[in-house]
Amino acid sequence: ATLSLSHYEPLLQAISAASIPLLSEFNSQDLANTAWSFATRCFKNPQLMDSQSSEVLAKLGEFAPQGLATTAWAYSSLGISDPTLLNAISAEGLRKL
Repeated sequence: ATLSLSHYEPLLQAISAASIPLLSEFNSQDLANTAWSFATRCFKNPQLMDSQSSEVLAKLGEFAPQGLATTAWAYSSLGISDPTLLNAISAEGLRKL
């Protein structure tokens, strides 16, 4: 038996709500892992992702290439159109080459 998203939704909503006020304390890996974890569950919380996008942009220079790729993948997988974020991730990735 497998659980559908509806089984996880209350938990994911609670995690989202608890995470938003803490995002400023997250390091680059925390931010990438958070984006990845929600994307793997196909769970999109616009308020969380918008807040997280701002934190990613503020800490972009701290990201390792893997974190940049993970974050870009997560936003793309969730169908989130954030050209400012994705362009900044691309530019940072090129700087790290």
